[in-house]
Amino acid sequence: MKHRAVSLFLLAALFCLAVWSAAPELSGPTPARPDEVCVVCYGAVGSNGIAYLVNGVRYAVSKEEAPIFLTDPEGYAKRFDEHQRPKRSSVVMGGGVATLTVLLIIVAARRRRMRRQAG
Repeated sequence: MKHRAVSLFLLAALFCLAVWSAAPELSGPTPARPDEVCVVCYGAVGSNGIAYLVNGVRYAVSKEEAPIFLTDPEGYAKRFDEHQRPKRSSVVMGGGVATLTVLLIIVAARRRRMRRQAG
């Protein structure tokens, strides 16, 4: 019975983590450097550019393009990352949760086997 409760708890925790991570975190604006690239128009932001943090990553925006960026900051950030930033391996980014899940399953199976052998 404890095994089912632990499994249910882990499933609920993973679900909450997925829901919690879906909401974008946005902060700013802060002044941008003139040589930074705008995430909306891909031009230099110039001397009056501003920057926002989206999920902890800094993105520069031309002051004129800021209202457009704020309609969908996560979408513009994603498109900018796909085209401008170096490619990140999704295996490395997603490997931590998958590895943790597999390890928890292995530990639960070993505990269950040990209980059967003892009892």
